[in-house]
Amino acid sequence: MQIFLPLKNDPEQIIKVVRDWFKPTNQNIPRHKVIWLAYTEFEFDYEDILTSEGYDPKDIHALTFSDIIENMNVWIRDFKIK
Repeated sequence: MQIFLPLKNDPEQIIKVVRDWFKPTNQNIPRHKVIWLAYTEFEFDYEDILTSEGYDPKDIHALTFSDIIENMNVWIRDFKIK
């Protein structure tokens, strides 16, 4: 997608663009700052998640994509409970 080329070094702006793209079809989607703050908190917690599962956080490629998504889903569920 051409729209993301100027944003490639700005993950917060990418989150905003994607969030704004979904907004017309999902009125319950939170503001991009809420999503960005959750994302940065996940990034901070992810090293602990990997370590607790016996992985070296530097070797993220040892996990399959579905393992990473599963970790994200568990983290999101727990994040919503906070």
